Amino acid sequence: MKKLTFFSYKGGAGRSTLALNTLPILCDRYHFNASPEHPLIIADLDIDSAGMTYLLNMQDEVRKPGMASVQEVLGAGVIDGACTSILDHPFFSSLCKVGDKFGMEPEAVLFLPALDGTSIEDSNYNAKGNNHYLKDMCKLCETYKCAAVVFDSAVGDQLTANLANAEVDIIICCMRPTEQFQVGTSRFLQRYEDKIINKDIIIVPNVVPMESMTIDGYSYPETAYNRIMQSFKLNLSKNRYNYDMMEHGLGIPMVKSFMWRECMLAAKPVNELTDDEKAALEKISRLADTIMEIKVDDNQQDDDF
Repeated sequence: MKKLTFFSYKGGAGRSTLALNTLPILCDRYHFNASPEHPLIIADLDIDSAGMTYLLNMQDEVRKPGMASVQEVLGAGVIDGACTSILDHPFFSSLCKVGDKFGMEPEAVLFLPALDGTSIEDSNYNAKGNNHYLKDMCKLCETYKCAAVVFDSAVGDQLTANLANAEVDIIICCMRPTEQFQVGTSRFLQRYEDKIINKDIIIVPNVVPMESMTIDGYSYPETAYNRIMQSFKLNLSKNRYNYDMMEHGLGIPMVKSFMWRECMLAAKPVNELTDDEKAALEKISRLADTIMEIKVDDNQQDDDF
């Protein structure tokens, strides 16, 4: 079972939108072998913003009786029960069925949303005693042979981001190609290098202008490309794998329509895609391939951040 998280050191990296656009390709091209009996599990861990919850339009669904939220899971743990089928399990039955949004059966993709306006125990990420609950949820997913677990993470050092980074095998580290993201993200990874040494990290510059320009005498985005390579080359070489998007071009191009409304590009008819949307979809497709090329080690260490 692959476990991956879409993470960014700073907010505004387009992390949730990237996850929203990568997942349909993963579901369509690889399926994760997902089915109602072995569903793909997606969880929104960005409690303060609930980005994926809004993108999937689940902000009202989560408030219905009997529906689970990530706050509930991290505050009280998962509901367990001796069930012969995942279809009858109280926890999985309390998740939102969103498979139809990804071109699959509704029950093939289950979503754990964030309840907007509600922090963990009203303490804004400071519930220190319950750090094992996310791990328990993942173990439950493994027990019932779920296809994969995908987190839309919070940012930086926030509790849910650290919990996700510790639990997963693959960290998709999203960033803008700006100096503050280059320096901040690189320093973050260096601080936690002893914790991520056994993780696969995919560095994904995002929202990159398609056209070249000159800024302060430097050619952009070529200068950003060189600086990002220099910043992360040493750090990435210390990890077990060295997957990054730079070898395939500088990350994901900026999609102008996303400045107004994010959408699943893979769901749009090809003849309706603009040039920037086609370019972004091509790069996102390569990201999906890169994720699936990574071989997960069952004995991989999962340190706590």
